[in-house]
Amino acid sequence: MLASTAYRAGLRGCGLALLLATAVPGISTEAEAHSITQGALLGSIRDEAGAPVRDVSIELFDVSQGTSRLVTSSANGAFGFPVLPPGDYALLIERLGFHPIYLVSIPVRANGTVRVPVILRSVQGSVRSDTVVFRGAALQATKAGRSRFFSGFELDGLPTDRRGLFDVARFSSNSTGAFETEGLPGRFGGASIDGLPFVPVTHPGLPSNYRWGSSLSRGAFGGAELATSSGDVELSEVAGALLTGYGRSGGAGMEFRGYADWTGDALGSSDNFGAATPTYSTMRLGASMGGPVVRDTAFFLAGVEYAKEERPVPWPGVDPDFAAVAQSSLDGFGVDLGDYVAPQIESVDLVTAFGRFGWTTERHAVNVSANFGSVSATDPMIDPDIGSGFGAGIDGLDLVLRAGLASRWGNNFAQELRIGFESSMREYTTFNGPISTTLASGFQPFGTSANLPGDFKTSAFRISETLHYITGSHSLKFGGGITARSVDETFVHGGRGEFFFSDALGFANARGVFVQAEGVAAPARFSSLQFAGFLQDTWTVAPGLEVVIGLRYENEGLPTGEVTRNDDWLQLTGLDNSVIDGVPSKFSPRFSFSYLPGQRGEWVVRGNAGIYYGLAQSFALSEAISHSGNVVVRRGIGDVSGWPTVPNGGLSSVTGPRLALLGPDFEAPRTVRLSGGISRALNPQTALHVSASYRHTDFLVRRADLNRNSVIATDQHGRSIYGTLAKEGSLLASLPATNRRFPNFDLVSALNPDGFSDYTDFTATLERTLATSARLFASYTFSTTTDNWLGGRGGGPDDQLSPFPDSLNGIDWADGTSDFDIPHRIVVGAEFGLPIGVGSSLSAFVRSQSGRPFTPGYRDGVDANGDGSARNDVAFVDQSVAGVSDLFADWDCLQSQVGQFAERNVCRAPWLTRVDISLSIGLTQIGGNDVSIVIDGLNLTDAEDGVPDRALYLIDPNGTLQTDPVSGAVTIPLIANPNFGVPLIRRGFGRVIRIGARINY
Repeated sequence: MLASTAYRAGLRGCGLALLLATAVPGISTEAEAHSITQGALLGSIRDEAGAPVRDVSIELFDVSQGTSRLVTSSANGAFGFPVLPPGDYALLIERLGFHPIYLVSIPVRANGTVRVPVILRSVQGSVRSDTVVFRGAALQATKAGRSRFFSGFELDGLPTDRRGLFDVARFSSNSTGAFETEGLPGRFGGASIDGLPFVPVTHPGLPSNYRWGSSLSRGAFGGAELATSSGDVELSEVAGALLTGYGRSGGAGMEFRGYADWTGDALGSSDNFGAATPTYSTMRLGASMGGPVVRDTAFFLAGVEYAKEERPVPWPGVDPDFAAVAQSSLDGFGVDLGDYVAPQIESVDLVTAFGRFGWTTERHAVNVSANFGSVSATDPMIDPDIGSGFGAGIDGLDLVLRAGLASRWGNNFAQELRIGFESSMREYTTFNGPISTTLASGFQPFGTSANLPGDFKTSAFRISETLHYITGSHSLKFGGGITARSVDETFVHGGRGEFFFSDALGFANARGVFVQAEGVAAPARFSSLQFAGFLQDTWTVAPGLEVVIGLRYENEGLPTGEVTRNDDWLQLTGLDNSVIDGVPSKFSPRFSFSYLPGQRGEWVVRGNAGIYYGLAQSFALSEAISHSGNVVVRRGIGDVSGWPTVPNGGLSSVTGPRLALLGPDFEAPRTVRLSGGISRALNPQTALHVSASYRHTDFLVRRADLNRNSVIATDQHGRSIYGTLAKEGSLLASLPATNRRFPNFDLVSALNPDGFSDYTDFTATLERTLATSARLFASYTFSTTTDNWLGGRGGGPDDQLSPFPDSLNGIDWADGTSDFDIPHRIVVGAEFGLPIGVGSSLSAFVRSQSGRPFTPGYRDGVDANGDGSARNDVAFVDQSVAGVSDLFADWDCLQSQVGQFAERNVCRAPWLTRVDISLSIGLTQIGGNDVSIVIDGLNLTDAEDGVPDRALYLIDPNGTLQTDPVSGAVTIPLIANPNFGVPLIRRGFGRVIRIGARINY
């Protein structure tokens, strides 16, 4: 024998369930337990004539751990390792009379099975060992139609801005760096850590903000998988994508890893900052250590990382009158706006820490992990409608604790017990500075966002138990769990107020529009219990064909009795705002199959179908609790003197309280998914994956105004008008209370679960994995996303109200192209070894995609239909307005809309391409540790994901509103906006060069 025959029990680095079952010599494993934290490796051995070979010695080597274990093939040539930690493995296969085979590069993934067909050649002449690369290696990485696996290549080998786990989603053509996946915002997704879900808290009025202090540092994980359609019934709590992190272990021996890098002002440049030199300064430090506590039995891992970033936020610079505004501010109000006309500096301090400990015996495995993160940010670029976050701050904290015990009894029965606790907090603050201020002449928002301040906290305690029973070709899994969750939110959109001015003259004369939601909102504090039960059968129908059928049931408690009844509203309408008519029960059937035709393992066909529920949308529950009568709205138009604070005296009047009512049959978001794909191994290291998928998500919350007045007039294009319009320069607003059915109330929101989102895609991915000299992936996705869901990216109530609440020509105008629709996405990542130094390499990542969609309309501050929203109105494309036809040459989208109100998101911003590169030069080895210097070039194309000017028209400041005395039609004076489509807000930070050093990365 060429290999040792001693059995080395256990494998270090296991997850919560290392040993669900153990393959023993002579046992044919027809079915294997499917664990969401572990994978399986099954094989069959035949001779050249196709006959099974028994009593073959198979030794499994864990490449990352340096450990091994030994089994023997059964009478039918089968062997198996039913439960293995995710990682890369090798097999040494030996039997007298045959050439030994050393099979390398076998990737094992969680909740999946690698099937290894082996053909032994009879000895003829000399005996030699054949080293063979497993042909199905690349097939196991990405599961077509289901997931994208990220190895150390993506986690550490490719250049990226930040080292958070969620940031790796940018390497998938189905997702973005903001974790927007399959046309859903990032807050609809989450992570799975050691088999339990974790969803960081998010702000309901801001875009998905996973970047702000997620405790899940990439350094804690050896791999990750972005799954969009898994048939396993244990996965829950997310209606969007699930990012599974596979924890790093301690390694075969004591290992130290470290990195440090830096970027200074001189290493940044951009074409988007004018003559100003952008300030870009970063410093990142990280170190981790791990190794065995008891060899082959216990391990530990501990690490800490720190990042300090100062990133520029370019000023839009569209409004030529802003210099006059700045001078008026200094002369008339004593407020220096100089900081606003220069690029802003977003400053972020991020500290993360992680630790893992595992202990394995013959029948039991214990695993404990902890992740911690803390963030502090000043002047953050967070609001989609504000060019900078000057005067704002964020403090965040995440803590995730996990522990588990896995045990086996005999060869057919095992259990997994998991316990977890998590806490997630974000506090959004404001400092001394102007209230949110917008100039309609050039948009130019400045001051602190109307979405601030806000305080959001969630915590959860989880316990789950899973039992596995294997019988013949069936592997049964059943169990359940309990989650105790608490929510604590304090937030009122527009609590500090918002000013709108027409232009520099209106600002200087303090004539404009003011809106504020004032009062002390009741903090939304509630808790809930969620019970779950599940049953699943994994059936090995035939060699190579596996079918999974399962059903999950959940019951999520809703905070009934937490909402204070508003008796005045009840008396007026008969509607009780305190009623939560919810559906807490969730049934989730799931089905999947995988088929490997033939004996060579070159093809894999996969399919998945299932229902996936998220959690009840806490922002809707919180708003119903906090907006029950204590929050009142103050509005003023005309003289709004008092800037930069609220207007003086009686210049704004209280129009009534703001209420929120949950619609009937309130339910958590539900996603139905169908997906399928084919993978083909082109060679042992290269695979092509082709897949298609369909997703339908419903029970999304949409906002309707129950207190909107009936139509009182129309404009020159037939637009319904709900209040008496008043004009201030380039602003339009309805006179206070004239657009209200009940004048003693302001906005009364019905939060109805009647929203939906549909997504279809076709994806082709080419992967070259586990190669020593070059690694590569290239992926293209064509997709369509439609929905009827306004305000999905964030914003306030204004963004979520339909501009045509009574439909448009009998059709729901909101039912159209989604805000998340990106039809074309291309991602390419590559790494090449360099013949210099020790382990030197050059890597690059390119992401190219369609621009974001937008709807032709008006500038913020123009309420063309008088419904109380200054942000939601749509333009009627009228060629008779001077200058409109001149825009057709640059914007084809307008030509198809002539003579009608513009369809939702009919226009699109320019194509966006970003290029990052990284050069790693190996210097030397110190004590067996590789030391390298690294030079990163980030955003070399100076790409910017800007917010385009959606205003097709401006309101003529010199014109007047005219009302036809007979028909009552109102004519609004319009002029074409020559800057239509030009970025009003820029999201790029320029080109950056980063220099650093690494040890063992």
